[in-house]
Amino acid sequence: MPASFSVDQVNAFLWKKQHLAPGVSGKSVSEIVEDVVGLHATSPTTPYLSLRARMSDFQPSQLEDALYRERSVIKVLCMRQTVHVIPVSHLAHVLAATGNRLRRSSWSELVRLVQSAHLAPPGEEKIALAGLKGAVERHLAQAGSATAAELADAVPDLQRRVHYAPDKPYGGVVSVGSMLLPRLTASGLIVRGRTRGTWRSNLHEYALLRDWLPGGDPVSVPAEVAQPLLLRSYLAAFGPATLEDAAWWAGWSKSETSRAVSALGVEAASLSVDGSGSRYWALARDVPLLEATRVESSQTVRMLPSLDGYIMGYQDRRRFLAPEHARQVFDRSGNAYSTVWLDGRVVGIWREMRDSVECFLWNEDCCQQVTSEALALDQFLRRADGRDPREDLVVHVRSCPAGLYVKTPFTPCEG
Repeated sequence: MPASFSVDQVNAFLWKKQHLAPGVSGKSVSEIVEDVVGLHATSPTTPYLSLRARMSDFQPSQLEDALYRERSVIKVLCMRQTVHVIPVSHLAHVLAATGNRLRRSSWSELVRLVQSAHLAPPGEEKIALAGLKGAVERHLAQAGSATAAELADAVPDLQRRVHYAPDKPYGGVVSVGSMLLPRLTASGLIVRGRTRGTWRSNLHEYALLRDWLPGGDPVSVPAEVAQPLLLRSYLAAFGPATLEDAAWWAGWSKSETSRAVSALGVEAASLSVDGSGSRYWALARDVPLLEATRVESSQTVRMLPSLDGYIMGYQDRRRFLAPEHARQVFDRSGNAYSTVWLDGRVVGIWREMRDSVECFLWNEDCCQQVTSEALALDQFLRRADGRDPREDLVVHVRSCPAGLYVKTPFTPCEG
C-alpha cells in the first residue's frame, strides 16, 4: 500500500523545495537553477522575476554574471520546445532527453518550408537545409556572434518568407530563419548568447556552442539514458507528481515517460495524495522528508511571473488552484499568467502597468500581505529599469473581475 499524504502537506513540502517558503531562499543563481531544473525564459523578464521570488536581495546582474561571465547556466530550447535557463552541467542530458522529438518532427517541417520558399529543386531540400546550416555555422565561426537579423544579412536565404501552418490558428507568414535557428539550438549547434539592451530585451545574439562552452559535447548522451536523468531531476524539484505531469513538463510521450520511471527503479517511489485518485511519484529519498513536513500558515506571499517554472511543472493544477479560477490564470494551451500565491496556493493574478503594479484577488482577506509584496516588487522593477526607487510606489489590490480571462500568458482580457 503506497504512502498517502494530504494536499496541504504536499503543497508545504513543494513550497520549500521550490525556495518559496520563508527561510529557504537560494544562496546563488546556480543553486536555484539546479534545484528547480530550469527557469522558463520565453519572456526575457521571467527568469529574473522567478529568481527574485526565490533569492534574498536578488539583483539582475547576478543572473547576467551566471549566464555570460561564469557561464554556469545557459539558455537553450528544451522542455516542451521552449527556452529555459538550465545548469551547464545538465546541458548534455537535457538536450538529449528533449531535443530528439523536436529534431524528428521539425525535419519534415523544414523540408516543406524549403519547398515553399523555392530554395531547392524537388528532391534536393535536405541538401539545401544542410547548406543553410553550414552557412550559419561558417558565419558564426568568423563573426563570433550575431543576432538573427545579422545572420539573415549574411545568409540572405534565411530572409525568405513562407506560409507556416496555414490551417492552424498559430500559423502565419514566417521567415526561414525564424524556423531554422531554434532547431539549430535544439540540436546543440548554436546557443543563445548575450542579450543586447536591457533586462527586458528579447534581442539576443547567437553563438556556436563549441565556442561558447569549449570542450562541451551536448549530444553525447543517448536519449534512453538522458530521459531517466531528467526525470530524476524533475521529481527532485516537482515531486510528488504524476507521470502525466512529467510528460506535460518535458514534452514527452506516455511511453517515453513510463520507460524513464521504470529505468529509475527503486530510486522512484509511488504514493497517493488524498482526494486525487491519481498515482503520484517522488524520489524515494524524499518520502521521509515529506512525512516529516508540517503544515504551517506563515502568510507568505510570492508573486511569480508568467510561465514561472513551478506552476508550469504540472498538467493538473487543482492541488494549488481551484478549478473555477483556471480560466483567469491559464490560456487555452495551459500557459500561465503572472500569479499571486499565499502559502503554496494561487490566490490571484498580477500585472505590471507603466507606473504601477496591479493585483486581482479572489479573496481579499490577504490584501495587506499582498500589498506589502507588491510594493517590494514595484521597487525591484524600478531599480532594474534604472528608475528612482524612492519615487512614490503605486500598487492597486482589488477583487478579480468575474469576466477576466487569460488570452495568452502575457495578455489578460475582460469579457
